[in-house]
Amino acid sequence: MSSNFSFLYLFLLFLPFISLAKQDTNLITQAKTITKPNCQSKCGNLTVPYPFGIGIGTSCSISPWFDVNCNTSFNPPKPFISTINIEILEIKDNTLLTKNTSIRKYSRDPERFRFSAIPRGLQRFNATISSLNAHVRVSSFSSCGYAFLGDPERFRFSAGDLSDPGFQNRTVDNVPLVLDWAIGTRNCSEARNSGDFACLQSSVCVDSETGLGGYRCSCSEGYQGNPYLSPGCTDINECENNPCDENGICTNTPGGFRCACKKGYVGNGIKDERGCTAVNSQFPVIKFSLGISFGFLAVIIAVTVMYFSIKKRKIMQLREKFFQQNGGVLLKQQISSNETNMKSTKIFTAVELEKATNNYAEDRILGRGGYGTVYKGILHDQQVVAIKKSRVMDQSQIEQFINEVVILAQVNHRNVVKILGCCLETEVPMLVYEYVSNGTLYHHIHNNGGMPWFSWDSRLRIATEAAGALAYLHSAAAMPVIHRDVKSPNILLDEYYTAKISDFGASRLVPVDQTQISTLVQGTLGYLDPEYFHTGQLTDKSDVYSFGVVLA
Repeated sequence: MSSNFSFLYLFLLFLPFISLAKQDTNLITQAKTITKPNCQSKCGNLTVPYPFGIGIGTSCSISPWFDVNCNTSFNPPKPFISTINIEILEIKDNTLLTKNTSIRKYSRDPERFRFSAIPRGLQRFNATISSLNAHVRVSSFSSCGYAFLGDPERFRFSAGDLSDPGFQNRTVDNVPLVLDWAIGTRNCSEARNSGDFACLQSSVCVDSETGLGGYRCSCSEGYQGNPYLSPGCTDINECENNPCDENGICTNTPGGFRCACKKGYVGNGIKDERGCTAVNSQFPVIKFSLGISFGFLAVIIAVTVMYFSIKKRKIMQLREKFFQQNGGVLLKQQISSNETNMKSTKIFTAVELEKATNNYAEDRILGRGGYGTVYKGILHDQQVVAIKKSRVMDQSQIEQFINEVVILAQVNHRNVVKILGCCLETEVPMLVYEYVSNGTLYHHIHNNGGMPWFSWDSRLRIATEAAGALAYLHSAAAMPVIHRDVKSPNILLDEYYTAKISDFGASRLVPVDQTQISTLVQGTLGYLDPEYFHTGQLTDKSDVYSFGVVLA
């Protein structure tokens, strides 16, 4: 009973110390470039790849920690890590195998070589074996007590091992200890910034899994070679082993390959996958259906493009027609002949003003009057303007309209709203003025009469400014202008409450050799001059009468 119980305890104790790591079988020794030039590559039966190097104090290794002492007193010679004097049985791409006796030496100096795939960062290993229930007679139990670390691929446990007196020696000789090795003590990120990074082209850096720092290099997928030696890893020509189907054509690519089926075959071309299959000789229903579908779609797209192209051309032709009938040619001639005085006047396109007013949105309306609607517009250069869209235009008055635009473009008075240009591409021409931000005098009279700024002094100043602007239009402009619709809604106030005469939709030019002209009566009842109303004879006194109503 006691013997069986002791065996069970030993078996449970033994298992945790067997390394569970499965090491990468891709040996560095498979690389085409093994060592640095003029360096020995083999010690006895072991090939020693760089970053390890045979010789002490030579440049054959990456650092003294990787110097290999090839002891020729043995036959065949045996390699040892010179810094810790442990025998090397095998070198892999991130581990090396050593005799189990080396654990006694290694546990005192673990700088670059650490136990593999057990608790991270383990630097020391010490096993204590005792009996259950604190048996005093340990000596009767210890004869079959033995714990060790080793490569699990090299050891298979059997019950007979516990009673075999040669078990320990065979373990030391046949079950190697697995150690991880790494370059330096920095991780990949730190090493890249240090200036002595060891991984060359077409390779990847992998941090050490021990938790004690250091890194190693491996060739990227599809590459082979020694990642520590120039020129680094080189591309594997996968096409040498032809991974493609027998009816496929292999093309090597950096780090991989590409398969394409021969003519008359379809598929991905890769062996053991879809491969290549012969094209069905029967009528290709699916292809035919797809062809018809794509053809029909192409016809729809072509018709749609043609429709919008024709529509766009018609719009352009209509805009050109409006431009011609609204006096565009005449205005261009006037601008050319008066280039000095009209250099700031611009002919806007319909598209520009549509964008500026957000397609004449309701929330952009500044006001409505008898002659049209005024919109707030924002041009592409972020200049804010007022755009007047008139209701109707008498074709017989086109020449006079153009003349008015030309004359008003030359008006330069601080109390007259400046005209910036016009658009002739619409059925009714549109005028573009400077934007005046503080609304109409009418609004302030009837809504802000009690405001502190609207004192009698301010009212007198506004009246004086408006009177000065009318006097300028009547007698100082290049050709006298009669406004014909002077009223408080047509007097605007800017951000400093400066008066500006606006809305010249009903205005008329008066030749310098005349004092009056005969016209159809236009204006606003209540402001309209009675004499002009009865006779139809328009003079500058008509504006004076209307201004008197504004004063009242």
